[in-house]
Amino acid sequence: MNNIKKQKIYNYFFERIYNFLDDIIKNYSDKNVLIVTHGGVSIPIACYFNKNIPTGSLVEAGLVLGNCQVYLILIVQKISSKKFICDF
Repeated sequence: MNNIKKQKIYNYFFERIYNFLDDIIKNYSDKNVLIVTHGGVSIPIACYFNKNIPTGSLVEAGLVLGNCQVYLILIVQKISSKKFICDF
């Protein structure tokens, strides 16, 4: 598989996760939400909330959850903006 095709697949994967997170924030902002997933999905989740996507290997950057590892993400909403507080 060439790099362009791989990039398109990754972009689609990230877009699906981002749309899911947008939906959770939009529809459940007043609720506690537990998302249970595997390590691969933890990469786009970390990138979504951190907005600082490292260059190079996202795995080597430490964005993949280890076994039984937990991310705690608190979303504090104000009238006109969102603030993401992440504890990894």
